[in-house]
Amino acid sequence: MANTAKRVTQRHDPTPVLRQAVQAAQRRLLLGRHDLADVNEALARLFADLAPIHDQLTAAASAAPEGPVAAVLAQLRASFGHAVDGRPEPAINGVITAATTAIRLADDVALAREYTDQARWR
Repeated sequence: MANTAKRVTQRHDPTPVLRQAVQAAQRRLLLGRHDLADVNEALARLFADLAPIHDQLTAAASAAPEGPVAAVLAQLRASFGHAVDGRPEPAINGVITAATTAIRLADDVALAREYTDQARWR
């Protein structure tokens, strides 16, 4: 009997995956030895985590070049460049900056609710 089942593909929002992957890389780097081998390993894992959604991330960054996805990807490119050049500390700093920027990828409605009362933050 022939298999007639249709394959269903769904497009999910890639930003939670990006946010989680970058934050996981940041944790690995902050807990590591800060040498080039640890940095390269963390960046390789990050690349592997993001490879399946690369096209979606690129499309999101192209659609909003000034947005947080584009900013996170720019920081990650800089981190990879520093690692390639053998500079682990700037590579780590780039991942930390990307993780901080990735916070902006959270649900805008939730963030708006969180910061409605600005006086409580003073």
